[in-house]
Parts: sequence; structure tokens; C-alpha cells
Amino acid sequence: MIIISVVVTPQIIEYLGYAKPTGAGDFGDQFGAVNALFSGLAFVGVIAALIYQKSELALQRQELEQTRNELRGQKEQLEAQNRTFRQQAFENTFFQLLRLHNEIVDSLGVHPSMGGIIGGRDKISQLYAEFRHQFNLVAMTVPGDDKQALEDIELTYEEFYIEHQSQLGHYLGNLCALLEFIAHSSIENPGLYSNIVRAQLSTSEISLLFYTGLSALGHKKFKPLIERFSLLEGLDKKAVAHALHLDLYAPQAYGQRPPNAER
Repeated sequence: MIIISVVVTPQIIEYLGYAKPTGAGDFGDQFGAVNALFSGLAFVGVIAALIYQKSELALQRQELEQTRNELRGQKEQLEAQNRTFRQQAFENTFFQLLRLHNEIVDSLGVHPSMGGIIGGRDKISQLYAEFRHQFNLVAMTVPGDDKQALEDIELTYEEFYIEHQSQLGHYLGNLCALLEFIAHSSIENPGLYSNIVRAQLSTSEISLLFYTGLSALGHKKFKPLIERFSLLEGLDKKAVAHALHLDLYAPQAYGQRPPNAER
């Protein structure tokens, strides 16, 4: 095309009646139109290249967005799988500890002053009855304030625990480990599992747990767990040694929660 333009342009100029060029400058000037034409074509080519590049960039951005969406979907799937694995691992350990708790209860043996060995959860009932009897011997007067009430409870419980440590030590230790395992886990809705634990506890176990949390032995570990998981929700308040003792726990321990409170 360039060769054709060079050959044809002088003929067109001559045909139109223009004078023939007499010098090199005049000869070169007659190709100015051709230069303008190719400059315009070059400019059009640049614009076309820019439009093409813009289209290519748009396609690349679309592909990148699709890739990001795919990676995001894979990440969400991995997170869901990890949550499932953590949940399964937690539940395996949880139900092993819960089974061990029931086995420990079944293995307890209490020898009352008369009769044979009491089996099952009746053992805990007998133990709690002994605690109440010892408490009545120690606390002969109505407690005047919380401090006196706690002193009476701590004194009674210390003597009671020393006497029955061989039976209660393993039981309370495993129960505390079970509750702490729930409290320190990262699972959703830990209250679901604490409710399962509470459902395993007999009324006598809950009563005994009530005073364990108020004793020097359980004040730091058991009491916060009892309040957090509302383990006294099934407490027989008539079984408590004194009604004033009920005020030694926060209302949450009995299942009384503020709105939107996390269990």
C-alpha cells in the first residue's frame, strides 16, 4: 500500500493540473497528504490497541474474580471441615469423660452404720445426709451474715471431705475436669453440653455440689463453673441446710439469666 501511494500520488497531482516539482523539496512536499494519511492510520491503530488491551484487562479481572471466588469457596469448605473435626474430637472426649463420671458414681461404696453397702446414686444421698448431720452439729446457731455462713460451711466440709476423701476425691476431680473441658473449649453452644452433664446429676449430687462450691476446696474452681453453667437449676432448695445459704451464689447459678446472656 505504501508503494502504491508513492507511485500514484505524483500522477494524481499531475492529473489535477499542479505543476511538476522542480526541486527535492517540492518533490517531498507532494507526499505530505500520504504522510498525514499514515499518521492518522497509526493513531487509529494506537486507539484500537488500547481498546483491545482494555478488553483483555477486563477479561483478566473477570478471571481473577472467578479465581478468588473459587478460593473463597475452598476456604469456607476447609473451615467447615475443620469445625466438624473439632466438634467430633470434642464430643469424643466429652462423652468419654461423661461415661467415666457415671462409672465413678457406680463404683462408690458407702457403709452406713446399719445395713449393707448402698449402691448406685443412693451412695451420694447417704454422703450428703452425713454432711447435713455434721453441719447441724457444727452450726448450732442461725448464721448472722455471709461470712459466718461460709465459715460454718468451710469448717464442716473440710472435716467431711477428709473423712470421705477416698470416695469423693476421684468423683469431684473428674466432674471438675469435665466442666472445665467444656468451659475451655471453642465449640459453639457449650451450654448444650453442660445441660447434658446437669441432667446426669441426681438431686443429692446437686446438693453436694452446692456445698462443694462454697467450701475452701471448691470455691475457686467449682463455684465459677456452677454459676456459669447454672448447675443448681435443679436444686431442691429444701435440701439446703439453711435458706440463707442460697444467697451465697449468683442468681445465674439457679438459671436466672439476663437477656441474651451466653450460657
